[in-house]
Amino acid sequence: MRDHALAEKWVIEGVFGWLAAEAMPRTQQLIWLVLPEEECVRNLESRPIKSGEDDASRSALLQWCREYRTRQNANAFAGHQGLYDQFTGEKHILGSRQEIARFLSEFP
Repeated sequence: MRDHALAEKWVIEGVFGWLAAEAMPRTQQLIWLVLPEEECVRNLESRPIKSGEDDASRSALLQWCREYRTRQNANAFAGHQGLYDQFTGEKHILGSRQEIARFLSEFP
């Protein structure tokens, strides 16, 4: 993670907050996608089963997604909120697909 963050331009997915925290010293812009859990669960349910995934692992993933706002660790809302609050650079919270589309349409 640190090596990738040394590049001039990079994008990381930060669901694992402890990994995102590693890149924060080199972060110039933070974009936090906070979609409703119900939407995330629907997206997971509608995607094809991945290689190696079974019913038990899929159920565990869906439960993990549903618990996003109640877990208290770096990989949940509280951990992501802490990263967002501490970040002093340019930052955005996007809470819907419409906000994401609008942001992307204005992105240089």
